[in-house]
Amino acid sequence: MSVNRFFSCPYVLSDSKISAAEDYDSAGKIFLDFTLKNVSKKNIISFVISCSLIDSEGKTVLENDSCFVEKICDNIPADCERDFRLALDSYFLGCQPEAYSVDFIYLREVRFENGKRWTDPYGMYSSSVSEND
Repeated sequence: MSVNRFFSCPYVLSDSKISAAEDYDSAGKIFLDFTLKNVSKKNIISFVISCSLIDSEGKTVLENDSCFVEKICDNIPADCERDFRLALDSYFLGCQPEAYSVDFIYLREVRFENGKRWTDPYGMYSSSVSEND
């Protein structure tokens, strides 16, 4: 059994929002943008991000009330931050992104260069974004 040896969260998520490419049309090009800061003393080599996408009434826009989950492999040195942009086209099916917000965003798992991992399977370190920019 793998035990979490961290007693605090090894990251900070900020600037989470849904955006569209400037040449957005009915074909898509919708993104989840966010900034991830590694606040641990170890280099991150991958992470699994999770979030819900909600409409203006707070209802999820994903099928079966599920959430968006994506594994990202990228090196983020200790005490550094990086901006990310993940494609969401398949989740929107031609809808305008301005009508949606990011909710309950967090990292389910963080893997470090030394082979250790940190997990948050229930979203204890999640955050909500009340409105899209």
